[in-house]
Amino acid sequence: MQHVADHFELRPYGKGLLLARGPCPRCAAPLEIPVVLTTVRLLSWRAPARTDPFEVPMACNCNEDHDHRPAGVSEGCGAFWLLGVPAELA
Repeated sequence: MQHVADHFELRPYGKGLLLARGPCPRCAAPLEIPVVLTTVRLLSWRAPARTDPFEVPMACNCNEDHDHRPAGVSEGCGAFWLLGVPAELA
């Protein structure tokens, strides 16, 4: 899904966080989705720092009205995708 990579921007957002900004590939709503780069670690164990590119799952979280949205679901159009995070941002 090269379209998504071409239209999303990743920026540092805080310690261990990025902010992915761009249009939903299905409904084109403007999205801002935080990307968590680190996880909570046990005191006695430390994971090695990430140095390779990786992909993060993303889903539309827009507030637009969409036909056929399931009852009880208040956001998103149902689109989901993987967004690549380059090594220099990992």
